[in-house]
Amino acid sequence: MRLLLAPIVLGLSGCSHTLDVYLTGRASGVTAHTEVVTISNEPGGAVSLILKGKKYTGRWVYMSGDPFAPPGAGTGTMNLTAPDGSSLHCMYQYSEWSQSGVGVCQGSDGEIYDVQIS
Repeated sequence: MRLLLAPIVLGLSGCSHTLDVYLTGRASGVTAHTEVVTISNEPGGAVSLILKGKKYTGRWVYMSGDPFAPPGAGTGTMNLTAPDGSSLHCMYQYSEWSQSGVGVCQGSDGEIYDVQIS
């Protein structure tokens, strides 16, 4: 199976930076990799990916400055849908200092994907 993520702009501090994003299906073992270009001061944007032959499109949001998190840490979400009504909902945590993060996506078919950002 092929899984591709279009560039996601995570809205991190500083200059633009390229990050690697890895996804792994917990039940199926499906893996995917993409490069993500981040641009400073962009807290959200459009995102698309191809999953199980379907194109999903939607938006992502990243928020830093949680009063209970270390400085430079934040959380984000991605909510995507396919033309047939299928959906993919993702949540992630990201550290601007280490430029890395982890998260989880779940498809409307029940498949769960682990997300690693580095």
